[in-house]
Amino acid sequence: MEKETDTLADRIRHRLEVVRKSAAAVSLEAGLGRSAVQDILAGNSASPRLDTIQKLTGPLQCSLSYLVGGDTEIATASKNTKQPFRDLSLMPAVRDLESGVFRARIPLEYRSFERNLEWALDKTLEERQYPVATDPRLPKFSVLPYRLLDHSLENIGIFKGDILIAASGFGDQYDLRNGQIVIVERSLASQKLDEWFARVVEETDGGFRLVPKSKDPVYRSYAIPSATIGMENTYSSGEGESISIFAIVTSIQREISII
Repeated sequence: MEKETDTLADRIRHRLEVVRKSAAAVSLEAGLGRSAVQDILAGNSASPRLDTIQKLTGPLQCSLSYLVGGDTEIATASKNTKQPFRDLSLMPAVRDLESGVFRARIPLEYRSFERNLEWALDKTLEERQYPVATDPRLPKFSVLPYRLLDHSLENIGIFKGDILIAASGFGDQYDLRNGQIVIVERSLASQKLDEWFARVVEETDGGFRLVPKSKDPVYRSYAIPSATIGMENTYSSGEGESISIFAIVTSIQREISII
């Protein structure tokens, strides 16, 4: 860019192209009014406040110094390449985790984009949303919130109602390790039923066990072999049953009563 035309608007416009976002999307992601960025681009906001510009650095994935013209070469949020941009967003819990509760699987012929969109909109409009961001330890994995609705982990200080933030990666075989907390899907293929719950990974001589951390005997543990059954993270747990490790829990959120 030429020095004479190297304005704040120019730099914002350049970053919009790089991150492939619209001006309105960046405005909303930064917590500003929907037209805030467009006003800067159109010259309607000739001298925006510094704290307003600071809010744009996250969505635009660049430094404040770059936007205000102090750095003409580096347009990254951080010079530390080992720390990926943490794309903070708000999301409702995508699943309820409750041992012993089975839900009917939607047949493939009834699954559609429209059905998924309707489900997502209902979740977003009707349920509380939780902050999630890419975990630097698993930078290629998607991070989603899950709601724990049983007492299966109470012995390790995780209680009913807690939100488990978990990372999952499509097509990646998880490297299971002793002590991990994982999101599990147990499927009864013959009855087309699924059960979703959380368990702790324990190593055994022949593979792993997915164990509860509760004194209540109602919560089962599951032995899984070291080899999958041909699909990533999916194991046979008995005739007609399969266990899938769906995500690895990375953090926990809890709401504390203020009354």
